Amino acid sequence: MGKRKRIALIYTMDKGWIGGTYYILNLICSLKLLNDNEKPVIVLVCKSVEDFEFVKQNTGYEYLDCFMYKKSINFFPRLLNKVTNRLFGVNVINNIALPVKASVLFPVFQPNILSKKYKSIIWIPDFQEKYYPEYFSANELKNRNDAIEKCIEKNLPIIFSSKNAQKDFCKFNEKGNIANTYVLHFAVTLPPLENCNFEEILAKYGVNGPYFFCANQFWQHKNHLTLFKAIKALKDKGINIKVLFSGNTNDYRNKNHFPMLMDFIKENGLEDNIKILGFIDRKEQLCLMQNSEAIIQPSLFEGWSTVVEDAKALKKWVILSDIPLHREQLSENVVFFSPLDSMDLSQKIEAFLESKKVFSDYNYDDNIKDFSETFMKIINKIQ
Repeated sequence: MGKRKRIALIYTMDKGWIGGTYYILNLICSLKLLNDNEKPVIVLVCKSVEDFEFVKQNTGYEYLDCFMYKKSINFFPRLLNKVTNRLFGVNVINNIALPVKASVLFPVFQPNILSKKYKSIIWIPDFQEKYYPEYFSANELKNRNDAIEKCIEKNLPIIFSSKNAQKDFCKFNEKGNIANTYVLHFAVTLPPLENCNFEEILAKYGVNGPYFFCANQFWQHKNHLTLFKAIKALKDKGINIKVLFSGNTNDYRNKNHFPMLMDFIKENGLEDNIKILGFIDRKEQLCLMQNSEAIIQPSLFEGWSTVVEDAKALKKWVILSDIPLHREQLSENVVFFSPLDSMDLSQKIEAFLESKKVFSDYNYDDNIKDFSETFMKIINKIQ
């Protein structure tokens, strides 16, 4: 057997963007389905022993190594860039290399982590800033655009989460080299849920009776308000549904967003219909999703929705906003609604309650295996 490939994966536990955290965990888990001789050594680039142990425990991947970065690494280049940026608005040092022993580094968001020792692979989940620039500050928009331009200039390999994002890359960047881009469809590996005590979880969160579930960060583009309005429209017709919501309640782009949602609940007397759980344990979240009437995903924009993949893995029906990405991601066991039309959503929920849905079964392990095999094909082509 030849020497195992060493692939460095950048990992951080970030409740502000838990989708990125889950992405790396699920990528590592998917590699367990490969033949042993095809499994790479994963060098986890993280900031603490606790992060490494968490990944080790939650993936059970046998070929796991780590590199712990510290703030002191590349201190001088960062300090120099800070000074020149303040004085002249430019970085004099653009390429910063991590001293990590691997041939490939992924996922990289900014094209400045470059080295002759490894190849940096850029990850672009989506181009949300092109469709909803109002959700970004002027500085965020500039940084995103500058990063894309540098990726194109350096002809760096780019992984997209969907064909939709790859298509947008061509649409918004005429100079982009499509030949050096790849599509990697993400899949989830769920933890075992057999030992979850559903009744205890219900008691813990004060939940009773049937419910729908919505799992999203409380960011503006996740479109909770449309769902809230649909719940109110149903209540006005005498149809009282309950929806549980999990996710971080802090929208760093709009501090007033979550308070506005809470005001809507109070002003419309929806306290018994809407229950905000906040950021909860992953297994508890999945157990609640598994036992729901259906998953509702109202988001206006996604890279590749973890919520939808969770629903597919749990074999749940999804009531889903009709956006191009969601059409690419799901075609069975789904009810689509017009994203900003709360009346359409309320009608789709009502019809769902009245119908007897027949679930089209499938083997989700095929999705997980495809995730790992496609990733390794991309790595082999880039190296």
